[in-house]
Amino acid sequence: MTHPSADWLSAHMDRLRIGTTEIVLLSLVKGLESNIGAVGTCIREERPDIIALPIADEAIEALTEWDGNKKDIPLSTEDILYLQGLRRFGEANLPPPEYVSAIADGKKEKMGMIGLDMDEDTFSKLFCDKVSVFELWRRGGIAKKLMKKEIIASSPEEYAKAWEALLSKNKGVLFVEKAREEHIASSLVALAPKHSKVLAIIEYERREGILSQLQKGKA
Repeated sequence: MTHPSADWLSAHMDRLRIGTTEIVLLSLVKGLESNIGAVGTCIREERPDIIALPIADEAIEALTEWDGNKKDIPLSTEDILYLQGLRRFGEANLPPPEYVSAIADGKKEKMGMIGLDMDEDTFSKLFCDKVSVFELWRRGGIAKKLMKKEIIASSPEEYAKAWEALLSKNKGVLFVEKAREEHIASSLVALAPKHSKVLAIIEYERREGILSQLQKGKA
């Protein structure tokens, strides 16, 4: 397991206070195996009361029970293409190894664990309401283009942001992803009064949006 440098961690972490609670955000490019070292280091050094992940509670339950067999995880065409591009920068897999390791490390250290994202029913309803059939068709076309031409990026962080920008060209999809950022930030604000320190692991490409929403929530 590779341990990140202090400079790398500093570039991927943000700290803020909500009331008397310290919120530590660790922004990671989803899927990289190297994230495991970053998660372990943060948990050991920060010693949070609770670890928060950018997925729903039911997803945490599923990962807690997962036996590690990747054959049990169905991957969409988008998932496969995302991993193919990301693997230029290192080993990468889904489900995100940073979530799996955070759950395991949190359990070992007897730390709380909570999901920040909306539940599956809420997300599905929002997606169906906001994303049109035409937008789904266009999204399928984008996936076909990616089969022939890869995203140009010089780092995994640049790749993640470019991937997100490409898939969020449709107004409906962009609305849904912004709603997710707002929900995650609202969940953190609601969580803060119950704990003295929260470690929240978030997707790198959502860092700016979530930080912006958190600043609004503090006001």
